[in-house]
Amino acid sequence: MTGMMVMGVLDWLGDLPPAGVAAGVSLVVTLLTLIVSTFIAPRVKFAYDEKLEVRRVELAYKSEQAKALKDHLARHRGRFLEAADDLSHRLWNYEQNQARGWLKLTNRYAGQMAYYPLTFAYRLLAYQAAGRRMEREAFYVDATVAADEDFAFLKSLKLGRQVWTSTVLFKELDYDVAIARDHFFADRLASMAEQLDTAEPAMRIKEFESAVAEEEHPFIDIFRFFDGLCAGEDRFRHDRVVCAHLILIATLNRFGYDFQCTPDDRILEVVANIENPEVLANLKGMIEQVRLDRDPVFAQLLSLISTE
Repeated sequence: MTGMMVMGVLDWLGDLPPAGVAAGVSLVVTLLTLIVSTFIAPRVKFAYDEKLEVRRVELAYKSEQAKALKDHLARHRGRFLEAADDLSHRLWNYEQNQARGWLKLTNRYAGQMAYYPLTFAYRLLAYQAAGRRMEREAFYVDATVAADEDFAFLKSLKLGRQVWTSTVLFKELDYDVAIARDHFFADRLASMAEQLDTAEPAMRIKEFESAVAEEEHPFIDIFRFFDGLCAGEDRFRHDRVVCAHLILIATLNRFGYDFQCTPDDRILEVVANIENPEVLANLKGMIEQVRLDRDPVFAQLLSLISTE
């Protein structure tokens, strides 16, 4: 329609005598300017303003959500890093002393517990509780708008939970995934961690000691997992503990304080404790699954794993 009108105007101008063409062109320009300013320009301006407002609201939302997530992570970061560091120290200690038999419980999972298994269980649950609290409260914030570092932190929390529960770690090995022998069922580990975290402030070691002194307590599964744990046994749980330590080290190297960082040569000492090479390959797959292979610190861990 518009093309036909333009062609008609051009034909009309072509029919005018030379002296009238200039006046005709001036008239057409004036009419077009009037039409554009009266009908078209307001609509274009309205559409542009509407688009601009939508974009402004979108940017404001993303900024608000990103700030809320950053504030949330900052609020709980100290507690998490402290729990992670405590567990890492115990894992270093375990790897150096696992042959001493300090974790032999001989099927006794309640009552007065020896210091080493008691504090080992507490440190693992305190770490899981701190991570779960950060994850759980982050659900109320749109994590899809998180800054890269904050999103990587959330991924490391997820991985720090999965490395204790996922049976993928034992893929290609003769392991019955239906029985929580060398792994924790995810819901059970979460339940035990929440038991530690339901009170305000969270349950302290003395309170934990009192709780496990009871014949029926909710933490039996963790003591069952630790009972007799050591290298060289005909099981895979030692490799799981070593993998959990590697993820913990990478997390502290990436998000912890400078004094919590572990150099590559010491990381290789931990890697050397793995007894089944398939487990390292599966750990590599778990890191890649949560896309942490794109993070420089976790990429370095993958590089060190690959050298073995």
